[in-house]
Amino acid sequence: MANKLKISKSDRVFSITAIGASAATGARRAVITVAAGGLTTAVTVVKNVFTGPGPLRVGSTFEVATSQNGLVAGTTYFVGEVLTDTTFVPYRLSPGDQQPAAGTTSPQYAGGGSPVTTAGTGLSVSTTVNQVGTGYPSDTPQDMGVVGGYTGQQGKQLLADMAIAVAQPGKFWFSTASNDVYGDKDADFTTNVSAGEQLSFVGNNIPFVVGALVVGVSYVINNTVGTTAAQWIAMGAKGANLGEVFTATAVGAGTGSVSYASSGANVPLGTVNALAVVQTPTASSDAGTDLITVTATAAFDLNAPIYFGANIGGLTAGTTYFVKTIDSGTTFSVSATLGGAALALTTTTVVSTANIEKLDLDAVATFTLNENASILGSNDEAGYILRQKGKRKYLVSNGAGTRTGICTLVKKAKADLLAGEMSVVGTYENAATTYVKSISDVNGRAFTDSSGSDFDQDDQSGMQATFETIAGTPLAGSVKPVIKLPSA
Repeated sequence: MANKLKISKSDRVFSITAIGASAATGARRAVITVAAGGLTTAVTVVKNVFTGPGPLRVGSTFEVATSQNGLVAGTTYFVGEVLTDTTFVPYRLSPGDQQPAAGTTSPQYAGGGSPVTTAGTGLSVSTTVNQVGTGYPSDTPQDMGVVGGYTGQQGKQLLADMAIAVAQPGKFWFSTASNDVYGDKDADFTTNVSAGEQLSFVGNNIPFVVGALVVGVSYVINNTVGTTAAQWIAMGAKGANLGEVFTATAVGAGTGSVSYASSGANVPLGTVNALAVVQTPTASSDAGTDLITVTATAAFDLNAPIYFGANIGGLTAGTTYFVKTIDSGTTFSVSATLGGAALALTTTTVVSTANIEKLDLDAVATFTLNENASILGSNDEAGYILRQKGKRKYLVSNGAGTRTGICTLVKKAKADLLAGEMSVVGTYENAATTYVKSISDVNGRAFTDSSGSDFDQDDQSGMQATFETIAGTPLAGSVKPVIKLPSA
């Protein structure tokens, strides 16, 4: 029988840094030291209990990720006594047992005592406290896997591909006429953006004319005038039905209008090909010509947002202006607004920098927007489920723990994921693969059956999930096929 899955949770995960050995005879005490703040943060021990989130107390269980100094990975141990906010005494019997005082013995501990056998310092042993939900169902002797809960926990974790959306700072300018994207000072592309990253923007519910739809994004039909039923069907709709929500299969044609299916939709902008940030030293400004002199204007673009590192010619440092004209290889003028009139300058000599935040997409931008302040960045990467937020939505984290966010399970390969999407590939007993549509504990749904055909609402049987080798599917007493999921 295949092992099933269960979403697991724990109070905390900390790192053991040192272990004090128990005495060979007499006292059965040993002290475990953890990294500063590992047991709790900025609290004190009160009556042998830490207060605060996830308290460590007498009877708390803990497991180590790797065997160390007598502590065996996969074995549940208990806290016998809490000493300080970084030290406690381990015991290996039951939650109700109390650790004997130093230098004493008791028949209760005959053959028991501390699980620690030798001392150790300079350690780094990941330890999980009060983990629950790792056995599903609890009346089987099998060692069950873990779907999610905390990526540092002991036990297997479900491994997913995801594109976690992270809000980018600053404002962005982009156009369907170019693959160039510009930002203001706060956007700081060198710090906040990297090649290969996907950029998207948060769509609103303002209707717009079809003809620039993005394949894979969901829309709702607002007005059908000027677009035939055949054209709507070509775009992915069932027909010219006002209010119909559809996922675009083509860019669209006609003069009908749509809006995004939700005001918070992530609309793809493109993938970053390379950074092209410009920073060139300034020299002076001239009231007679209203031109600024810099070392070189070769990398400048007309209408590009630009800012200065210091006040120059009456312009304010850090404020966004726009390149109005490029008059030579070293001189240019600026406007206060995009396409506005050139600004009059004062004569100054200023050694600072003129800066243009610029990046190049791998193709032209999907939309034209100015001063957009709702840009999202994401990378296609492997990660873990932290918590379920809905039938198909999950709070997730990338493997490094540097990004967290909410993603929705979709039927897409890793390279095709849009911001806020994730996918999990499962394997049937006949080696056929499928994308998982939803999963909660052991149960879930798949997008396709073992023959590769799409499920519809009526024939969806659901599934039972495992991390182990499939041995018989469906399991005895079940009509649901077993699907093996990737784990780490």
